[in-house]
Amino acid sequence: MKPGLKSFWIWNIALLFVFVVLSIFSNSLLFERGIPLGADQGFHMLRIQGLTDNIKSGNWYPYINTRYLEGFGYAVDTFYSNTFLYIASLFQIFVTDNVVKAYKFLLLVMTFLTFVLSYLSAKGISQSRIISLFASIMYTLSSYHFIDTYNRAALGETIAFAFVPVVLASFYMMIYRQKNVWYWLVLGMCALILSHVVSTLMISTVLFALFIVSFQKWKNNLNIVLWIAISACFVVGLTLFMTLPMFEQMKAQPLFSQWAPVFNVPDTGVNLGDMIIHSLNNEDARSGVVNIGLLVLITPIVRLLVFEKKIIPGDYFTIGGFITLVVCSKVFPWMLFGSTPLNAIQFPWRYMVFATFFLAIGSSMYLNEILKRTEKKWLVYVLFFTTVFITNMSLMYQTSYEVREPNADAILSNTANIGIGKEYLPTGVRMSDIAPDSRALYVNENIHYDNFNKDGNHITFHFNNTSNGEIAMPIIYYKGYEAQITENGKTTKVPVYAGMTNLATMELPQGTGSVNFYYAGTSIQKISKYISGVSFIVFIIVVVFDRIARKKRALASK
Repeated sequence: MKPGLKSFWIWNIALLFVFVVLSIFSNSLLFERGIPLGADQGFHMLRIQGLTDNIKSGNWYPYINTRYLEGFGYAVDTFYSNTFLYIASLFQIFVTDNVVKAYKFLLLVMTFLTFVLSYLSAKGISQSRIISLFASIMYTLSSYHFIDTYNRAALGETIAFAFVPVVLASFYMMIYRQKNVWYWLVLGMCALILSHVVSTLMISTVLFALFIVSFQKWKNNLNIVLWIAISACFVVGLTLFMTLPMFEQMKAQPLFSQWAPVFNVPDTGVNLGDMIIHSLNNEDARSGVVNIGLLVLITPIVRLLVFEKKIIPGDYFTIGGFITLVVCSKVFPWMLFGSTPLNAIQFPWRYMVFATFFLAIGSSMYLNEILKRTEKKWLVYVLFFTTVFITNMSLMYQTSYEVREPNADAILSNTANIGIGKEYLPTGVRMSDIAPDSRALYVNENIHYDNFNKDGNHITFHFNNTSNGEIAMPIIYYKGYEAQITENGKTTKVPVYAGMTNLATMELPQGTGSVNFYYAGTSIQKISKYISGVSFIVFIIVVVFDRIARKKRALASK
């Protein structure tokens, strides 16, 4: 093996080992008895358990999760992609039947993936192993990541943490390095959409701002702009299987999130002074103030140690990071965006994920400059890892007492845990109807039925009616439900609609027969899958031809 290649493999193997160790260290709370009960933890565990149930029954891509609302069903799977939850569900199926352990495994995997992807992204920006190592550690072990994982249990954002660097780095490389890594931009954006739609909305605003301020960089190379546009088209096509059914349901009936959102961005920004104080104190979010933490906020101190008066590359990222922190706060004029689609992000401080990445890159560039200018490089490494260790141990210590017995049954029994905002619940639903009951509701006096059997969102029963009339299922109506009536050996489809209090309702005829009620999906759901499948094939073909064309150009230039 050539010396250069040998060095390459040694470095990467050692790097992966370090990331595994740090993943275990930073998630040591997962190996204790129990797990800190974050705000949204039960909600996400119900998502995982519902997906596991569907897979076991042969439904690998569900739209309705019947683990919620006493089996009445909740369309969370339509609005919140399960893509990365398959990691937990498959672990639950093949390794353990405990949803808490499956949840822990998913957190561990995503932490490791965040280390790896943030390292590769930082390397694409800096072209330096050392800068990338520092940045990856600072980003993944940041306080905001810890707060997302444990205090808030915001699983969608925690997963999105792994892909934010991929999107930002690929966009940066295309604009500032004129390196056409469009396929990484596509993959990063698709992963974000399939992990957390809100993070996608937020990063789109960040990319738009970066695009505007970098006008001088791309104005003479419109080819890059063209590839960014092509990337956007691929992102739309590849994720249409998830986004189009989501918009279809939103258009079909008003949801709580559309009618009366609980949180509005003009009201939920953090006080900038409080955020800085709590960050310097390295506090978790139990204090009520979400903050970015001490690790990345020491950037100005590190910058002073560089002793460089002129602007250096790290300064741009640092400035970007502090501007983004202002966006998180009440200083930013969020009152202008309360009636815009940006209100969907609910909390401006969610922008801290971007501030964390920018400041991690800036700090790492400063640390690299210090390494270049000092003979005592070991001292820099010792101080860095000591700071990382102390800040993370502090966060774990603050949270450790919240650990509870991992009683999966207790967590799963709270089926009404659909979030404070009830985002995906139709507005007409009356929560008093939701009860552990497998009988029809709101039945006309003319309707007589028996042998009522409910399995998930599939219901069968017999009827013997003196006259026609309505019957409401113990199922919340979402577009895609169908019913078949069999009379005298003849089967016909009958429409299912949103009846009283938005329950799935159908009209039964006079006479005797049987009903088969189920979720069949919609034409748009089926068509969108085909479009995404075709888009994936086209994407692979374009990537292959693009790689071939690049190799030919490289050979021709020699």
